[in-house]
This record gives sequence, C-alpha cells and structure tokens, in this order.
Amino acid sequence: MSNRTSVRTLAFAAMNIAATAGLAAPESYTFSTGATVYVSATLPFSAFQPYLQGGASGTFFYDSAASFVQINPDGSSAYAGFTSPSITGLTPSVSGLSASFNFNPGLSFSDPNGSTSVWNDKAVNFFGSGDPGGDALILSFDPPAANGSLFPRNLNGFELNGWHLYSARMLWVEGVVAATPEFGPSNIGLPTPDFLSNQALPGKLPTFEGKLWLEFQNNADPSQTSFVFYNNLQVAPSVAAIPEPETYALLLAGLGIMGFVVRRRQREGRTA
Repeated sequence: MSNRTSVRTLAFAAMNIAATAGLAAPESYTFSTGATVYVSATLPFSAFQPYLQGGASGTFFYDSAASFVQINPDGSSAYAGFTSPSITGLTPSVSGLSASFNFNPGLSFSDPNGSTSVWNDKAVNFFGSGDPGGDALILSFDPPAANGSLFPRNLNGFELNGWHLYSARMLWVEGVVAATPEFGPSNIGLPTPDFLSNQALPGKLPTFEGKLWLEFQNNADPSQTSFVFYNNLQVAPSVAAIPEPETYALLLAGLGIMGFVVRRRQREGRTA
C-alpha cells in the first residue's frame, strides 16, 4: 500500500470515528405536570393531597438508541432497562430521573435507569382512558407492582402516612377520552392523536401533554397498592445531548488519528 493510500485510509477512519462519536448520547429532558393531584379512592385523600398538590417537576435522560429487549405478551415492544447497564451491557432507554413536588420540595424521588414500552396500534384500554388498538408510549421508572419481583428495584422515593412510593411512569395514550391537556372528558382539549408509526422508540418524546402516574404500596400490607396521578405532563429537551464516556474516547481517538494524518502530510510535503 502506498503512503498516499495509507494517509487516505487513516483520514477516512478518523472521520468515521469522529462521526460515530457524535451519535450515541442520551438526551436530557425536563418535565412538569399540572398542579392538581388526583388521588385514588383507595388512598386516604387528606393524607396525600396536601403534600402532593401543586404538581411535580424534574429532569431525566431519554435515549432513542436504547437496546430492544423483547415483544411483550400485550403486543408492546420493550426497551432496556430496569436492570443496571453495568450488569446487562444494554443501553437503558430512560435514566437519571430526579424529581420533586413544587409545593413540597422536601419530598423527592429519583431512579438511575428505567424501561420504555411502545404500542403502535396495539394499545390496550389504559385506565379506561385510551382507545384499544391505539398508540401508547410509557416510560417506566421501576416496574409496577403487577410485575412482582421480576426486576430489580432502583427507585429512591419517600413515604406518606404508611405508604411508600413504589414506581413512577410517564405515559402518552392515543384516544378520544384520553384528551389533552387534562386527559379528562372528551370535551376538554383535543383528542390525543395517532402519534406512532411503528414500534421503534421515537427519536423525540411527544410534544403534547401526557400523564405522570405514581404508584404506592402499603407498608403494613404489601399486597395493597394504589396510585395518584397528574395530568398535563409536559416534557422538553433541556440542553444539547451529553455524550457518554465511550463517546469521548471515540472522539479523542478520531482526533488523534487526524492529527497523525496532518503531521504525516506535512513531512511528506517537506521531503517531496
């Protein structure tokens, strides 16, 4: 191989490495909800509403290039992952959740990684508010109680009057009843649209309103679970995507090769 060909090959490799380095990075999002907290009838209203009223807000990361895991029995596509990527080697779809309540910032919750489920024209009737056969997108920080102990639990939450936070989910559901901005009766807001075209993770999270769903478990009787939820969930990219450590390594490798190519060409120019 000639020197000139070698230089071209190195330059091409350097550009590929640098380009690859710019692709793999989760995107930082902020979120906020409506002020009203809806408390399930199975929870003591007066023990929850004063503490959680006012809405919740926080930040998290979303990675549309996360690892696909499986097709679930309900037809949804599941993406990693409740289990730490240090164990599975899989890229989680959501990570770094940090949240608190606007009127009571002393109550907060966080989770290092979570899973995402995608239904394209396959959704079940979520909470009586979605269209069967419609679209749904759910970001799950810790699995719901219905999943039992199938997955590790990472949620760092809080307790209220004998109940502790068990899981947190952000969801967007297609349907006439699941209307935006309040997921209320169909005469409120506009119907949630058909917003997915396939079962892949969307490149960006929805710009229309969704719902934040918080599940609680009874301390004395773990078989008892209940929930609160907030409407008018809004998420938005907060800053430019933050590269992962491997991305920096790739970028530095590409820059190093490009530097070598430049120096090689300069030496060839002086000896020509």
